[in-house]
Amino acid sequence: MTNAWTYNETENTTSATNTNTPPNLKISKITISNQIDENSLINSPNTPTSTISSSSTESNNFLLKSQNGAEATKNIQENNSFPSPSCSKRITIPNLNSLSRKELLSEFQSLVNYFNATSIPTDIDNIQLVRDYINYAVTPTADFSAASSPSFSTETPSTPQEIDESRAAEDPFYIIDLGAIVKKYLEWINYLPRVKPFYAVKCNPSPAIIKTIGLLGGSFDCASKGEIATVQNLVPGIDMANEIIFANPCKQLVDMRSAKKSGVRMTTFDNEDELIKIKNNWPDAEIVMRIITDDSHSICKFSTKFGVPLNSCSYLINRAKELDLNLIGISFHVGSGCMDPNSFIKAIESAHKVFEEAKSKGFNMRLLDIGGGFPGSETANPSFKSVADAIRPVLDKLFNEDVTIIAEPGRYFACASHILCCNVYARRSIISDETRQTGEFLYYINDGVYGSFNCIIFDHSVITPKLVNPPKSNEEHLSTLFGPTCDSMDCICKNIKMPELNVGDWLYFDDFGAYTLAAGSAFNGFKTTKQYYIMRF
Repeated sequence: MTNAWTYNETENTTSATNTNTPPNLKISKITISNQIDENSLINSPNTPTSTISSSSTESNNFLLKSQNGAEATKNIQENNSFPSPSCSKRITIPNLNSLSRKELLSEFQSLVNYFNATSIPTDIDNIQLVRDYINYAVTPTADFSAASSPSFSTETPSTPQEIDESRAAEDPFYIIDLGAIVKKYLEWINYLPRVKPFYAVKCNPSPAIIKTIGLLGGSFDCASKGEIATVQNLVPGIDMANEIIFANPCKQLVDMRSAKKSGVRMTTFDNEDELIKIKNNWPDAEIVMRIITDDSHSICKFSTKFGVPLNSCSYLINRAKELDLNLIGISFHVGSGCMDPNSFIKAIESAHKVFEEAKSKGFNMRLLDIGGGFPGSETANPSFKSVADAIRPVLDKLFNEDVTIIAEPGRYFACASHILCCNVYARRSIISDETRQTGEFLYYINDGVYGSFNCIIFDHSVITPKLVNPPKSNEEHLSTLFGPTCDSMDCICKNIKMPELNVGDWLYFDDFGAYTLAAGSAFNGFKTTKQYYIMRF
């Protein structure tokens, strides 16, 4: 039995408010853009972009708005592509280091416009953000302090009741912060300046993440022809040969041929059969040997599935030579969510030994891929800075500047960019046989294990629900949270201690961008599709 909920009063800079009353928060001074609902966009191509405008001069000076967000998202969903004219300029890393915050905001104006995102001041914390977006979702015509009511086009129902029905006000939704991705990229190039990030698309293939990283000049780790096509569509002008690595050591032939046709050049391998497949179907590929490493300190371990045992590396190096293949580097992956910087250090040292052996056998070794496993949460222990500080001197000592070093961070970029908000739509109370008093509550929220909370199964996540409003009483009850499907396995938290919740209350879950949406399904007809884009930077 655990206490696994939080209400962070320190985040709340205003007095407690009821969810039925529009909160008077700082965010009320800025424009809140209409959510982008994937289903409604697909079904209704003329979905309008509505905003709650503001009279706040200070906020509107850097507020970036667009009326094409709905149409752009419709293109994402239907065609998996974006119109090419906007967001095609890529920023180089040297420019990023030299730009001020104001200049960076200017550089990202096209991105913010593109996603119809709302610019949010950095002093707006998560609980303030969540409260106002919940209030906006529930009462889209509410008067937010000095803000006026939104304007809807003639295709949108005009009465509040109809608006609520069309918007499904109690539906779960995501708040996606483009600014969080930008900050992570800047942090990366500050602490690991030699290491080029290749974002692991599998972690979260959200167009917002891919587009933002692409605009920053980032590269991509893809594992299938589908992921390669997604990146190619979303990042105009990407250098397919040098900015995508096909980092799947065991590839289907159809994917291999597709990658070759699209211009991808780098790929990984970890067995002899893969070398033969490459020789027969992609002989000019630049191949990278993936070695096994110690991943015992990671959340998700990969070495049981991929990687060459160190005692087999010599044989595969020789086979690559016999097959006249172009071996250019070594890669490894310490596992997703690595908890020990020493795992990286040991893996780098092992990679260096194999690297040097391949060089001694005549290969022009010029690439080291240190994989993923980097933490994405600000509260992670160890922190990203700790990991970077530990491995940076080792990289510099073992690999000279002629060697290109890349990594495959996924969780690092995606984690903090998403906040999930869910509604408590049903409740059951369990009466104790002994006391005849309510001793336990079962709550039902509208996203679950078959949707965003698949991370419980696939990513070994421990879920911490956060209360939007302060509890009415400090008394805690044994509580279980279920998702919306008819499967009893759809259980998010079991036997945790929480204050009593009511039907209609909201919970939120931050740091929810990694391995959540990517594997979610629409089982039983439930899927979280509503998304609000912001730029908090």
